[in-house]
Amino acid sequence: MTHRISRYFGLAVLVTAAIVASVAMTGCDFTNGLFAEATPTPMVGAVGNETEYAPLGKTSTDSKGVTYVSNGNGTCTVTSIPYKAGMTKLTLETYSPDGDQVTVLAPGILKDAKDLKEVVLPQGLYTICEYAFAGCTNLTKINIPNTVISIEQHAFAQCTSMENVEFGASLKVIGEAAFQDCNGLTEVVLSGNMETLGTLCFSYCENLTSITFTGLAQPNYTMILGCNNLHTLVINTTSPVLLDSFAYNTTIKKVVLGDNVPGVEESAFAGCHGIQEIVIGKNVEYLNNNCFYECDELVKVTFEGNSLVSLATGVFAYCPLLTEITLPEGCESIGAKCFIGDWELQRIHIPGSMTFVGESAFLQCEKLKEVTYSGSTKDWGNLSIRSGNDLLKAANVTCDVVPE
Repeated sequence: MTHRISRYFGLAVLVTAAIVASVAMTGCDFTNGLFAEATPTPMVGAVGNETEYAPLGKTSTDSKGVTYVSNGNGTCTVTSIPYKAGMTKLTLETYSPDGDQVTVLAPGILKDAKDLKEVVLPQGLYTICEYAFAGCTNLTKINIPNTVISIEQHAFAQCTSMENVEFGASLKVIGEAAFQDCNGLTEVVLSGNMETLGTLCFSYCENLTSITFTGLAQPNYTMILGCNNLHTLVINTTSPVLLDSFAYNTTIKKVVLGDNVPGVEESAFAGCHGIQEIVIGKNVEYLNNNCFYECDELVKVTFEGNSLVSLATGVFAYCPLLTEITLPEGCESIGAKCFIGDWELQRIHIPGSMTFVGESAFLQCEKLKEVTYSGSTKDWGNLSIRSGNDLLKAANVTCDVVPE
């Protein structure tokens, strides 16, 4: 990758054809004006007058020695920034000397700028390319303009002093390992428009304690690999939590499923031995097979709404510290072995909407003594309870509806 970056900078000052060829080797496409969402910004002059646009590939340099290459549509790419030891702050201009709006920072633009502490990026920036600030170990403060759509792979990797990053609403893409080893980060809240999250994007952020995933992107364990102090995981994506996505993570203590989450797929959090609390949002409709299987530190489950329709097989199986649970009104079925091995389970609330309890759902729940039921005694008698649930049948059942 170092070879690729240096090769790019070597060609940036040559003729247009060479610039276009070198750009094709990187993760950023400069020749098409970045993204389809970008609105070309004309140079100083009459809006819409094509003669006011810089020719494709034209190079200009400002008084600070910063080099710009036109994208040919009123926007430009910053391709070179002079850096000297001892330089601690950098403010980038919004426009090139030719009047093109800055929309791209080229790959490796300030890679390994060790003394740099603060960077001010311009509004109108769309893309921060790969390795742009990688290895800036003293960088503590940087703004991500709310116009930024894409942060490419390794863009801020090894920025070990960076303590806070605010992500704007336009951000859709965070590339592979983009914030890897950013040990100063303690909390991350991602944009609600997020579409793509690269593998290892926040990996080995050793002091990260809380992360919130939103948007369309589908998070998984690789994104937080090595985040050994990550205690709170908030997922508010509009897609389900995927199969095995966080299985056997041992650091997460609290999982919050936001109101946008439609469901949790099979074994999503199976074997997460650190989880103590789960909050399930208002619009979660299903919890699939074994999704919280063997969360053996789990003590509290809260359902915030009444959209849940079913608990599938083994959802809370072998959660031996769980003492009580209140299932939401509207829930219709409890799958086979759903609570098997929950030896400390003493109390459960079952809604009147319940029609089915699967085989051995409460097997080995030796301490289950109290059941509250929001239907009538007649409804309880008609409830289909499969074999292996003698402990449920023997419990003291209190019905909320008294027959007339």
